[in-house]
Amino acid sequence: MSDVHVFPTFDALSRSASQHIAAHIQTVLRENDTYALALAGGSTPERTYELLASGFPSIAWERVHIFWGDERFVPSSSARSNERMARRTLLSKIDVPFANVHPIPTDAGSPSVAADRYNDHLRTVFADRDHTFDLTILGIGDDGHTASLFPGTRPDATDADKTGLPDGRLVRAVEAPAIYDIRDRVTCTYRALNASTEVVFLASGADKQQAVARARAGDPDVPAAHISPRHRLTWFLDPGAAGEEA
Repeated sequence: MSDVHVFPTFDALSRSASQHIAAHIQTVLRENDTYALALAGGSTPERTYELLASGFPSIAWERVHIFWGDERFVPSSSARSNERMARRTLLSKIDVPFANVHPIPTDAGSPSVAADRYNDHLRTVFADRDHTFDLTILGIGDDGHTASLFPGTRPDATDADKTGLPDGRLVRAVEAPAIYDIRDRVTCTYRALNASTEVVFLASGADKQQAVARARAGDPDVPAAHISPRHRLTWFLDPGAAGEEA
């Protein structure tokens, strides 16, 4: 199931996204002991994270586990770190236990070692459930990439098999195209992302319009088009990203 929502401003988009995510957390925690939330990097989700941190005191953050969909292979103190951005905008403002935060280990010796460690960690954490994350937040680049899955990284047969989790990697080390300043990345695979119960895409700006349109149309050359979670995929767009007049 896929839904598309277009909002007149970026702030309205962010407010609605934060409300949607908060409601999903509260709904799942009524039936389950814990909740697994995977965060995106980049600038688009920052406002959503700030609103989640300040506007929903009723969220039982002590029962929420935080993960990341991808990470640049930089120290967590780097201004380019997805972990650092999330700690600044969200984690430093909520009462989430230290043990509930699961960053990608960029202090490992190499991206491949970090990917192996996070892959093993996710398999351990999710060993007793039929899905990975309860909700994954994703962005989309103007080239159609999502997380650190870039054009040319279509799902292989193993990643595309969503019938279960026993085979195939959940995390890989990848190299971004040469146009990106930080090429070494660690990313969750299509298998891991598509084993989420729900995925929320956040996209803002006219530079994203073509990529969003191609992803929604199912263009196989656009990585974001291969995202198909178990239950629901929801797009939160502003007029620029949607190709509409404000």
